[in-house]
Amino acid sequence: MTDLQRAEEIYGKLTEGDITWRESDVIYRIAHDFLFKNRCEDAEAFLKKWYTAVLDKVVSGKKGVYLHSLPIKPRWRFLMESRLTEVTELCDRILSTAIMLKLLDEAERVTIATFRSEEDVKNLLKGKARQDIIGRKYKGFDYYVDRPFSTRKLVNLRTTDGYKKYLFEIYRPLTLQRIGLDRLTKIDIRDGALAGACAHYGRDDIVFDTQDVYERTIEILLDMNVPIYACSTDFPKEIETAEFDMFVDEKYAEPVKRVLRTVHETDFKRFFGRCYKYDEDFSDFIRYIANEILFWKAKEDDIEDDEWVDIIR
Repeated sequence: MTDLQRAEEIYGKLTEGDITWRESDVIYRIAHDFLFKNRCEDAEAFLKKWYTAVLDKVVSGKKGVYLHSLPIKPRWRFLMESRLTEVTELCDRILSTAIMLKLLDEAERVTIATFRSEEDVKNLLKGKARQDIIGRKYKGFDYYVDRPFSTRKLVNLRTTDGYKKYLFEIYRPLTLQRIGLDRLTKIDIRDGALAGACAHYGRDDIVFDTQDVYERTIEILLDMNVPIYACSTDFPKEIETAEFDMFVDEKYAEPVKRVLRTVHETDFKRFFGRCYKYDEDFSDFIRYIANEILFWKAKEDDIEDDEWVDIIR
């Protein structure tokens, strides 16, 4: 049975209700090959039919796994030349309508998620999805396009090599939910220093201000296995101007907010300009604050929970 024949069977399920994650992979592969590789009239006809049906469901306020068959903003993908067709326009309309009707929250339409390492991504995907149809390392910060005399030349800046983290570019909506990160909530602290820290943590530098304190706090929380993730819903080209938000498992949202507020209110001025971020005394000061808050949260809840034990150990 060909992919298109299998896709027609899945279309029958779509008209009756929802589909499975694996079935959404079949549709996405057809869309990916059509948009980025080989044009096929049969594939185009099917994809128009499929995404029109998905759009009809979205317009009527329905949400399902079928949204995972959708490539997010295919024309914005770095080094992936997408065709401008009725299919791409349908994909854009589905996404914008789903956002307008609040069918997809920010965590469900993340385009870049930050992990400690590529190994963390592989572990999350294991047994759930193939990486090649889910995402790849984000390279938008590493290159810029030099166009002297109308020639196109990519210059590799190797920007992310200076950061101890892994930026994972996500191709499709609902990906984090599929791989088990289905309880994420956004940390709504309106602080420019925290926003900057979400983009820049993972590098060693001299401690100058509150942003550096936030950066080290994020790194320490990650070392304590607190499930926090800096994410973007855009495709920024420069890390200096990139906008990332911090998401956390809802179970840890309140203590993490308390940690961030406490370090913001604590006087760290004696460290400014006098040490690097990984300085032992500076790190221990932040680690003490985080340990105290997370430990007492566990005590208040009287939790016998392996996740909390791993964190407060």
